[in-house]
Amino acid sequence: MEAASLERSVVATEVTNIACHANAEAEAGWVIADMWSETEMDRLSMLLTMLWHKKADELKLKKVMKMDVRGEELDWDIDDKRVNQFRKSWIAEWSSKWGSLEDVTMINSMPFTYHRAPPCAHPCGTLQIYSAKVAGLSGGFKWPLDVFGMVAVRDPIDQNLNIIFYRTRHSCQTLTEKDPYLALTGPTRAVLMTDPSLGPVTIEAELKVKRNTESEDQYLSFLAAPLMYSSGSGPCMFDNHYSGYTSKNSTLKVTLAKVASSVEATIFIQVIEGSWPDGLRGQITAHLFDIEPEKVVLLEFGDDNGVPVSGDGDVELSRRVVSVAVNEELVISYNVCQDGKMVAEQLVVFKAAEAGRSFAILQLGTCKLEVLVAWSVVSPEPDGTAACNVPHMTGVGIDAPEYRIL
Repeated sequence: MEAASLERSVVATEVTNIACHANAEAEAGWVIADMWSETEMDRLSMLLTMLWHKKADELKLKKVMKMDVRGEELDWDIDDKRVNQFRKSWIAEWSSKWGSLEDVTMINSMPFTYHRAPPCAHPCGTLQIYSAKVAGLSGGFKWPLDVFGMVAVRDPIDQNLNIIFYRTRHSCQTLTEKDPYLALTGPTRAVLMTDPSLGPVTIEAELKVKRNTESEDQYLSFLAAPLMYSSGSGPCMFDNHYSGYTSKNSTLKVTLAKVASSVEATIFIQVIEGSWPDGLRGQITAHLFDIEPEKVVLLEFGDDNGVPVSGDGDVELSRRVVSVAVNEELVISYNVCQDGKMVAEQLVVFKAAEAGRSFAILQLGTCKLEVLVAWSVVSPEPDGTAACNVPHMTGVGIDAPEYRIL
């Protein structure tokens, strides 16, 4: 099925399922709180459409990359052989259940925001990915580099690719020695990192440097490496906070952490009044209040790009999904600069929840932004509701705790 038609059919199915679940739960007497209104259903449909637009782009990318790999003879050195061995092992162990090695995860975020969560879905260990940069150049590579390709993770939920970075050859990112960081776009759902017996968590990279012609393009990073599980305690465990993965031409340095007993937060921001001021540069970020030293960059804006806002006023964030320790608070903030000086900064703090949604308002001059956070627990099963099949209710139609502005 083509990506666009897949997107339309899945969104329609999701919204229909939400309505059916809500009706069934109301008839069964499971829902005491207010039901999702028609306006909320319309808004939810729009949010799901946004998520599936991104998923459709990922599917198109993987189709192009698959064709590129098939048409190329790889010169297997020792690093390439490690990747080749990983791929053979993956096919032998997982392909009968999860399909092709190149398949992108079809499980989106917000699985139990509006559905009742089964007992097997609960706060659990997840992986927070902050940044990834290219370092340790070798093989004659010199800055700047026009980079394209993919970085992704696999986890026990479905062992398919959960993409955190991708660029096609025609939309490559220019990396410099001063700014070697990849512009991350994922993960598209929480990355499970809890029990090693459920299966491995791996990181994979397939990055190339664009040359004058496709035949001259060169591999910058080609690797598949396991992420080690931590046995520490506390809301955030930084045992593997800074990890380097070296292949023959570079090292991919990833800043990450395991967030213990966490829930998934999917973030949406919409301009509801006024317009974004021109000429500003800055970031919209997310982090855990008083815990995380690092921040997840949801969007960088400025230069000639401005702020990407859709016709409906939705700010097109590069990343939307973060992990939040269940007893902690999520901070979403913006900071803007003009002529190299900080001119505005504001943040809003949300208490983590296992289901439902939270709203807040941020103000930037005459521009009013609505922040919506959709909360969900995580299931180790690809379809937790079907797998567990127990009528248990966590919070359909329930607003999550209040926010506070600092």
